[in-house]
Amino acid sequence: MTCFFRALGNHRRRTVLELILEAAQEKPARSGVRSFITVSEIARRLRLSQPAVSQYVDKLVTAKLVEIKRLGAAHLCMPNLESIARLRDYFQGLLKA
Repeated sequence: MTCFFRALGNHRRRTVLELILEAAQEKPARSGVRSFITVSEIARRLRLSQPAVSQYVDKLVTAKLVEIKRLGAAHLCMPNLESIARLRDYFQGLLKA
């Protein structure tokens, strides 16, 4: 859990994760393929440089909150749904206590 909280301790990384989660919910997944957003699209939306966004995404990948798939030169960002569920369950457990 500590790695989750370290990754989410930076407001820009939280914003990047929010965009990745929104993209996963917006776009319909076809035949089991999860939806994604590219690093360049995140950079464009946040008006940040692509290298800066890549660094934020790398921290989220290290914390296992995000997964990256390469398609040519594009880096496709997808939420790691198992890790997101573990984080959700952690907070739900706190609310029950």
